[in-house]
Amino acid sequence: MKIGIISDVHANVANLHRALTLLRELGADVIICAGDLVDGETEGNAAAQLISQQQIPCVQGNHDRAFCRAGATDWLARWDEEAFGEMPQSYHHDVLKDGTRTYLRDLPISLRFEWAQRRVLISHASTWDQVTYCYANGRPDPFYRIAAEAAADYVILGHTHMPMAVEVGGVWVFNPGSVNANRYEPYASTCALLELPQTRYRVFDLESGKPTRYLFTRMDDPFHTDDAHGHKDHG
Repeated sequence: MKIGIISDVHANVANLHRALTLLRELGADVIICAGDLVDGETEGNAAAQLISQQQIPCVQGNHDRAFCRAGATDWLARWDEEAFGEMPQSYHHDVLKDGTRTYLRDLPISLRFEWAQRRVLISHASTWDQVTYCYANGRPDPFYRIAAEAAADYVILGHTHMPMAVEVGGVWVFNPGSVNANRYEPYASTCALLELPQTRYRVFDLESGKPTRYLFTRMDDPFHTDDAHGHKDHG
């Protein structure tokens, strides 16, 4: 079973097409999206429409949640940092249609699947909200909570724009990075492919179409926080 994973499109329709084409060329049986379809470029309507038309399972990201509210031109002035997270430094004013906002509003917070006798949970930022940042080289506590609460073998997240693989207590937590652009050097646009049941995970650069490095961490002991961090192509 090959699962294509995308996240944080941020209205970059050209890269979205690249990601979907690449994953299908790699033999993806299904493609899933960890949210944030809008805000970044000015093609939020097209990005949401493409995901909807191709029936790609998608969860609601914090930017989707913000943009789906009525009066999309007003929400910038009323940004709720507790609900949506820290306000980014700049925004493109993407005018969304009513139908797009309805689609974004109705996206689920999380989705669960069972493939190849493995349980898969998809959320945007964490398993409990849409704004917590889970970094492979950051604090381990969020990953321990995910492992304890997820009731899944694999958890797919987005939000950080940083591709990663974290193994904690037998639970794998993956992030494919961002279809739009990752936030740190080399600022690549990426997607990922997860093969089950053997747990082969690869992150792909959208420009080259080739596997690229990502941050890998193993946290075996929930009471031990001195973890080794390194860049790997797992699998």
